[in-house]
Amino acid sequence: AANPLTVTIAPGVTTGELSKFFTENNVCFKTDVILDKVTYGGVIAPGCHGVGKDQLAVSDYVKGMSIVGANGVEVDYTFPSSDQDNDNALKCNMGLFGVMTSITMEVQPMVIVKVENDFSYTVGDLFYNPAALKQLHENNWSLEIFWFPFNSLSWLQLIALFVLKCPDAKYDLSRKALLGDRNVKPAITAKRSMVYRVWNFWLRRYITFVRKADYDQGAINAGSAKGCRVRGYAPPRKSLVLGKKARFEMVQTFNTTTRFEPMNKAIHYQSFIEVMPVLDMEFAFNAHPDTFSRQNDAMQAAIVITQNYYNDQKFPLSVAMEMRWMAYSNCLICPAHAVHKENATDKRTLYIEVLGLAGQENWEDYSKEIAAKWMDMKINGMAPLPHWAKQWSYLDGIDDYIKKGYGENLKTFRNQVTEPEKLLFSNARLNKVIFQDSEKKGEKRKIKKSKTSAKAPENDALVKNSEMIFKDLDKHVETWKNFFMTLGEQVWNVPFKFPKMDIQREWKNTEAILHEINKKYNTFQVKV
Repeated sequence: AANPLTVTIAPGVTTGELSKFFTENNVCFKTDVILDKVTYGGVIAPGCHGVGKDQLAVSDYVKGMSIVGANGVEVDYTFPSSDQDNDNALKCNMGLFGVMTSITMEVQPMVIVKVENDFSYTVGDLFYNPAALKQLHENNWSLEIFWFPFNSLSWLQLIALFVLKCPDAKYDLSRKALLGDRNVKPAITAKRSMVYRVWNFWLRRYITFVRKADYDQGAINAGSAKGCRVRGYAPPRKSLVLGKKARFEMVQTFNTTTRFEPMNKAIHYQSFIEVMPVLDMEFAFNAHPDTFSRQNDAMQAAIVITQNYYNDQKFPLSVAMEMRWMAYSNCLICPAHAVHKENATDKRTLYIEVLGLAGQENWEDYSKEIAAKWMDMKINGMAPLPHWAKQWSYLDGIDDYIKKGYGENLKTFRNQVTEPEKLLFSNARLNKVIFQDSEKKGEKRKIKKSKTSAKAPENDALVKNSEMIFKDLDKHVETWKNFFMTLGEQVWNVPFKFPKMDIQREWKNTEAILHEINKKYNTFQVKV
């Protein structure tokens, strides 16, 4: 629009704070990040993204900003200006032009979306079936897929495998794991179709927009979700995969019905991230409609590596792998711009990220292996690139890789930054990856792969004890489940439809089982 509706915010305003303002004033963004505790300065500067086939990066909707530069003078910018390169550098600026003091963003009248979640898919249904994945993508306006490995295992199998490390629990990640999705269908008056999300699998999709008048008149029953802080309890790290299964079961429990939600609520569906910090590596891929087979290849690469670590009784992917599709970006150094050819049509971008709990063992090796596989790929002739706001600095050969990926656009960007701004606002890492030319040419990147440790020969006594433990554990499955469901209840964003359980009481019950196992089977000693 020639004169779009806008809102001006301080960079320190969080997504959750602005969402509350949107609800009160009946407006919303066209796209946004899903988290509700991050600040908009941190969202805009590295070119963060949302999800939706026709949505650009959040930074692309910036209509103006104020920045205090190296000379201490505050300068106001309005977009678009006569200098398009400067505009597209400032919108995704990496903090290199100075200190942002205000950001003006385009908004629209509040939209109500229909949200659906689907937990029926498996890895084989989508990650090994490009035709099905393409159809799912094309039938929805916005699509998110979450892969939570191991959730198709029973509670008994998980306890034996990850807590007691019994040798006879076998699992094939490539086909069995369930997915979940969330989808949203666009408005009656809008030219959009569905949003969808998949978890182990969860699919979340946004399907249709609904008239605001119908929503206000009570024709729609929109649900709500609440969360709370964890009360100072953390289980043994090797048991965290059971907490993940608990969270997955709660997600299924509280997201089975279709919901009609305001756009801002549908976008910011994940709350209380501050109680569960994570490690996160994410890459953007070219996602042209004819490339779903290659997109599957990127997903399968992560699955194979996860399987290899699992075979070695290691589980670095302790949260999830997530896939989100969007359109593209015009910002010079946004990944969603660089993975497309300048003259390309029908630009679509896929972001894939892997997440582990903060402090997760084997995370660096695991994420390096996945990044190496992705960095060796090209989709539609374009190399994937890491998301600036996630982990990437420790990856092998990443500096020259990024420079090559952005090419002339990176040079155009750095030409917009003055020398005083560079001296004052840059750092050693950004100097190396943005302001220095590539030092190595023609040298193939070396990929260090982790070695699977040799497995000890099978011990008959160990196997026999393992079988006995299965029988004992089978008597106490509900106790284990109650403990991890209680823990997950307190760190995950779920509504309390039932009286909240006592985590300390549930742990005492679980601890008693561990002591019993230690006493009865000295082959398996579990620290409690």
